[in-house]
Amino acid sequence: MTQGQGRAKGAEALVASGGLMVTVLLWGAMVPFTALLVARHDAIAVTAGRYVLGLLALIPFVLWREGRRLTRGHVPWRRIFMLGAGMAGFTSLYSVGIKLSDPVTAAVVLSCGPIIASLMARIMYGERVEKGMPLAIILAVAGAALVLMGAVRPASDGLVFRGGEILLVVAQLSWTWYSMKAQEWIAPLGWSQVRLSALTSIACMCWLVATYIVLLPAGLTEPVRAWPTGPEWLMLFAIGWGSVAIAVPCWNFGVSRLGVPLASLYVNLTPIIAVGLAAVLGLPMSWLQLVGGLMVVAGVVQMQVRRL
Repeated sequence: MTQGQGRAKGAEALVASGGLMVTVLLWGAMVPFTALLVARHDAIAVTAGRYVLGLLALIPFVLWREGRRLTRGHVPWRRIFMLGAGMAGFTSLYSVGIKLSDPVTAAVVLSCGPIIASLMARIMYGERVEKGMPLAIILAVAGAALVLMGAVRPASDGLVFRGGEILLVVAQLSWTWYSMKAQEWIAPLGWSQVRLSALTSIACMCWLVATYIVLLPAGLTEPVRAWPTGPEWLMLFAIGWGSVAIAVPCWNFGVSRLGVPLASLYVNLTPIIAVGLAAVLGLPMSWLQLVGGLMVVAGVVQMQVRRL
């Protein structure tokens, strides 16, 4: 296995796929809650809050599971905080990029994660594209784009570039870099994926809090004008425990076994989960979303069949 790239097959690949599906389900469920929270509160403050609450669950779990201090032995703190910066860059740039983008172009950019991951694996590690990956990427990217475009139903005609799309590309580059470098730098130390996730999430939280405080005097972040209501606290705990305490370790585990390019295909299932939840809540689902969802699933399934 080369840095950042897993080649698990058979039962191990199925277990890793299960971890990635847990991540997708939790990240998809996070979307409507986050949308409601950022409508009343600063986006970076909400993101930092969910990491704080997530770590309140993740750190005790690591200590219980491993029975030792979280920072036992040698801890490469410089690399940990570099990885945390990658995580923070993704979460903050993602929120701002969505706000500053046209809905249609944002949908297209966000569906290109597998392409970005494959290109970065090629550039950083000389990884050749796995057999079946080109077809999977085409199906996943096109399918996710259809799902997202069917969901936003823009009033404008055609694609409109507003500048936020660049931030979305940088956000995806940041997350892919984190995912690959975490396996290259930290996993060889013999750490569990949950310990790796906990320490890098702590570093991410520190970066987010610092960013919020630094940008506050310039008016680039909003001061806390009102504390979250009861239902908002429940949403914060749900997305904190789900998207951080559970989803991040599951993501890192899946990446360590399957590699980032294949894991990125699963991320394109996230909008399908979000749209499905919206449908359960009574919102209509378009034929674009249905066809797109089937395309993404087909791309992921054909890659998994090759791993059996």
